[in-house]
Amino acid sequence: MARPSWSRPRVISEDGLNDWKKLGVGGFGTVYKATHDEWGPVAIKVINDARAGSMSDQDLKREAEMMQRAVSLHVTKVLGAFRGRLPDNIEHVGMVMELMERGSLTSLLSNVPPWPLVFRLAHQVALGMNHLHSLTPEALIHKDLKPDNVLLDSDLNVKISDFGLAKYADNQTVMHLKGGRTIFYAPPEYGGADGASATPAFDVYSYAMLVFVILNAGHKPESFDKNEGERPSLKVINGLQAPGVKELVKLMVRCWDQTPEQRPSFAECARETARLYEMHKSGIKDAVRRMKGKLDGVSSARNSQGAASSSEYSGYRVTFHGGNSSTPQAPRYSSRASSGRVKYGELTVLGHSDSDTKSHFTLYQRPEANGVKQSTVHKGNQGTNKCGQNSISFTVTPVSTVIVEFEDDRNTDMFQIGRATDSQIDFRVTDTVSTSVSDISRYACRIICQRRPPYKAHIYAAGFNSDKNIFLGKDAVKWESHGQMDGLTTNGVLVMQPLPGFTPGPWMEISVFGNAFTPRDSPTSRECGKRVGSKQELVDGTLIDLCGVTLLWRTTERPIEDLDALLKNLPRHSQ
Repeated sequence: MARPSWSRPRVISEDGLNDWKKLGVGGFGTVYKATHDEWGPVAIKVINDARAGSMSDQDLKREAEMMQRAVSLHVTKVLGAFRGRLPDNIEHVGMVMELMERGSLTSLLSNVPPWPLVFRLAHQVALGMNHLHSLTPEALIHKDLKPDNVLLDSDLNVKISDFGLAKYADNQTVMHLKGGRTIFYAPPEYGGADGASATPAFDVYSYAMLVFVILNAGHKPESFDKNEGERPSLKVINGLQAPGVKELVKLMVRCWDQTPEQRPSFAECARETARLYEMHKSGIKDAVRRMKGKLDGVSSARNSQGAASSSEYSGYRVTFHGGNSSTPQAPRYSSRASSGRVKYGELTVLGHSDSDTKSHFTLYQRPEANGVKQSTVHKGNQGTNKCGQNSISFTVTPVSTVIVEFEDDRNTDMFQIGRATDSQIDFRVTDTVSTSVSDISRYACRIICQRRPPYKAHIYAAGFNSDKNIFLGKDAVKWESHGQMDGLTTNGVLVMQPLPGFTPGPWMEISVFGNAFTPRDSPTSRECGKRVGSKQELVDGTLIDLCGVTLLWRTTERPIEDLDALLKNLPRHSQ
């Protein structure tokens, strides 16, 4: 996109803007995509308020100038103000901005993003906000920092957007709980009866809440009384394991301090997050590639199902100043979806599930293969896998480890299932009965699908964690046979392939390399059962038990007449 050729913003009309397309609707207006004769694709933020028509060109220029002077590497670029007629032939006003094709940060938060991306997001938001707070002669306070207003470029870099609520800090505008502001992200001083003056500490508190939502996989906590000093529970976040995550949580807690003066500046936040991001920087290219592949897959799936995608663009919000049956219906299936994408199969949770998790997951062929296959085996006391490479580690003795490395496999797609909220998990599952401690593994199992006909799917115990590793420690059941290591996970993965007519077949326990064994008497048993098969294929009607939840695998529309008959011999009933 060419840069504007003027130093001060101008008011742009509909002339020179073509190919209008609505992207989404926000709390204050509508966002359109259009093609400008000079700049190419742009975003047009149009205010819907009737009072907007009374704004003079001078008012529009002033608004655009305030936004334009805030431009930086991590702040959305404003190209000018807009006054003109849309395809509805009604005059509107708004802002012309650079287009962020990837939408907002919200689109990344179905799970915790890969750790390199988490730390880069936290760092780049801090950089962008520090820039706004450092503007001279007057600092700019955002006052509506949240995931919807953090946009992403084509490589998932941060661009802070939406300054419609911003006032220059020196104006000391008094705020009250009204208008379009998002209360969850507002600090406690914002809710007082007399309101509060706009200070940089306002945005720092919002930053803490934004970091919390990133680490909590997009979930906001239940209600809490911020005015009484309460904050969201850290129970889930404290269980996250990654270098630097504890330090990031400590910074987050400092940023939501009840006393505004005790909160750090964004300059300090930027310095600290730069240090933390440095720990993960080497893995950022791979993290971005994986996340973009997942986003493209989700987007294609939504489009093939006719789902609306406008919410992905909610970050362009326009603001100016002022089934619970245990026997589910067989899902519709074909080897190719209507969009032409290959559909490998579908997983359905049997029984009740956490309302915050999905009960159904369709495995589509990925835009790019992400499967892996075994490559090299390292033995000895120095066995360490190469940086960024998938591996399975077997602790043989306290001083001896066997590491099996994997390499990319362009002929397969991999899907991971488990309780973790990390981005490595494609289908997050929770216990189908109330329990204080879940027995479902964070990385329970993985399914490998062939990208070529007949598109077979095979299941393996355990999934790769955020470090791309599966670790079987000293207490895990493991063995070596004919030069090949293998083992079972602590809680185990059981499968049952139905016999003809969907009558119950025998239950089998699956190893980390996909071999099948008769089930152990209990998860604490140190001996594996008798081997009964290898490379266990998922066939239509297969049941998968993950010690807390049971999944049904379907690849056809044939009805299962008596699902209860398949379930009654479940070795450990998880409904």
